Amino acid sequence: MDHAHYCREVEAHLRRKNDGHLIRIVGPSFERVLGWAAQGIPLKIACQGIDTYFVRYYAKGARRRPVQIGFCENDILDAFDAWRRAVGGASLAVRAGEIHA
Repeated sequence: MDHAHYCREVEAHLRRKNDGHLIRIVGPSFERVLGWAAQGIPLKIACQGIDTYFVRYYAKGARRRPVQIGFCENDILDAFDAWRRAVGGASLAVRAGEIHA
């Protein structure tokens, strides 16, 4: 998956979680998401991190405004770390969401 497609998919998932509110991933946010793709964070794991953030966000009560992708970064990185530990990250090369043993 190329990086532009990765960013579009993350943006689409965030839009769905924001109940249709479109928060564009541009500028520093775009660079952040490109960094995740370059680190080899699979799209599924990035979406899992976004979902984790929203679980906490909804638990706080009524929503006030759409969530920006930067707010989800720590949860995405935590999900990636957990995923790497689960698949034996030290022995795998991860590139653009694909696992090569």
